[in-house]
Amino acid sequence: MSQKLAKSPELLRKEAEAKDLEAQLKKKQTTLKSLKTRLQNIKTDVEEIGRRVHTNMLNKMEAVEELRMEIAALARQLKLSKGVNKLDKEQLQMLADEMANSGMFGGGFEEYKAQKQQRESGNFDFDEFERARLRNMFAEFEVKPPEKEQKEIRKVFLKLSQRFHPDLAKNEKEAQEFHLLMQQINEANQHNDIQALLELESLYLHETLDFEAKAVTVDSLQQVIDRLKRDIQFIEKQVDRTSEEIKQLRKSDLGKLLTSVNKADRKGQGLDDATAQVEEMLKMFTQLRDGLAESIQLGKISPKLMDLLMGEELEEEEEDFEDMDPFTLLTKLARGDEDAFSFFNAAFDNQVEDPVFPVGTTVRVAKSVWSPFDKKTNMQGWQGRVVSAYYDDEGEEAYAVSFDSQTVAQMPEKLVDKALKMDDDFQEADFSEDQLAICLPRDTEQDALVAYRIRYHGSVWKSLPDKAMAARLQAILLADPNLIDHENWTNYLTQHLHFPFEARVRGGKGNKKGDTIQVFGINSVNEQGHVMATKANGKKGQSYPLAHLQAADENSKEYEVLEDYLVWASDSFW
Repeated sequence: MSQKLAKSPELLRKEAEAKDLEAQLKKKQTTLKSLKTRLQNIKTDVEEIGRRVHTNMLNKMEAVEELRMEIAALARQLKLSKGVNKLDKEQLQMLADEMANSGMFGGGFEEYKAQKQQRESGNFDFDEFERARLRNMFAEFEVKPPEKEQKEIRKVFLKLSQRFHPDLAKNEKEAQEFHLLMQQINEANQHNDIQALLELESLYLHETLDFEAKAVTVDSLQQVIDRLKRDIQFIEKQVDRTSEEIKQLRKSDLGKLLTSVNKADRKGQGLDDATAQVEEMLKMFTQLRDGLAESIQLGKISPKLMDLLMGEELEEEEEDFEDMDPFTLLTKLARGDEDAFSFFNAAFDNQVEDPVFPVGTTVRVAKSVWSPFDKKTNMQGWQGRVVSAYYDDEGEEAYAVSFDSQTVAQMPEKLVDKALKMDDDFQEADFSEDQLAICLPRDTEQDALVAYRIRYHGSVWKSLPDKAMAARLQAILLADPNLIDHENWTNYLTQHLHFPFEARVRGGKGNKKGDTIQVFGINSVNEQGHVMATKANGKKGQSYPLAHLQAADENSKEYEVLEDYLVWASDSFW
């Protein structure tokens, strides 16, 4: 008689209940991990804006300011040369006065420089300090659990911390391991990340229950069931908190900042375009400084400097620069000034306070309007939802519309292909007020998102030379269009990777390129994509992004899966 048949009905019922709860927990954990990834991506994007302001903009602005003062000093020095005539001396004096007496980037930039100079001493990293201030602004959006739940979370924390406190280690090696574990435990507790605490608890404090083992009893199964129910409740509550945090951050000035930057970039008014103009000014000022220095050596105005002074390049560049962008805003933004975020939206997106078509309104294109991606496609009759209301360059109300599922489905293939080649969003277009009319919705926002994914993945992989790979990627990412990419990948990897398997390191952290490691399963999903649990040099517990790994056996199914994943990861926004 088999082991299964020998079990009592009560034991079998408990086993079935435990297995069902395990499946539920895994689904909820996947949902939570996807939400945490989405939240981290938003934070990463905001931090990236701050980094771009610091490294690409403010440093170059400082260089321009230094050159400005250097040019003023050189102009005064050249003015004293005997080989310079009276008219040239007057022009040099005007140049020196202009450069010395007027900051080019406004009072905000002068304030930024003063604060930087005041704080910068010894090993103090001012740039890192400012970036940290920006990151700290995320704290206000964290949704803390109620007091009762916090006490329950703390119970799990105390159980782990009491087990892995470094003082309890038996030797130095174990002390180091406990120290690393305590860092993870403390960080998870600090952020009320019960999921991370439960994973550590499950990994280190609970044995995996073998349902076929003879030692399994009704009581032991009941303990597992109680723990699984507890874990599911914990995860459900963290899902709610994380969703709320994403919602709050999206609606905040920080969240709106992302939309504004992206829209400004598309209009040629974004940070990259502003930086390009500062770089042009830097180049021009460098030429002017070199021309002055050369003239001082010659004792007279050099031909190079004459061309610069007589030409209109400086005046034109300054005029373009003045019209380009509010630099006071950028410096405040870099310092984490909360007022700057509201100002940024007004400067770049010019939000309409009381629009004719409020955000979320369903509208249709009432007039002939040609698509910006395909001049042969008339968008009249297309329908969608207003996602932004702003003032255009002429001060008129304009609306960004995200098209609904029916419109997306009927878009010409050529239009979608062209938009993707331009790295733009084919689902969205801008219209003036008179081009739109209110209508009834034909679908939900989720329907529209699903339609977008179908068209996106149906087009973006067509350019791959490996048509079989293109077909596989489409099948993987559209297996369930209601799921985001990494959720579809999680399902696919779970089905098609057979653990453990041997892999080689492509590069990245930890081991050297080409090192062989053992892959045991999916450890987590974060901004790096799917992070795998691995073992290298006999040491288990390391983790590696899947995109950094290549299956050692080129004839294995794992090899094909990892190659497909790498292509997707290279094109994704992790």
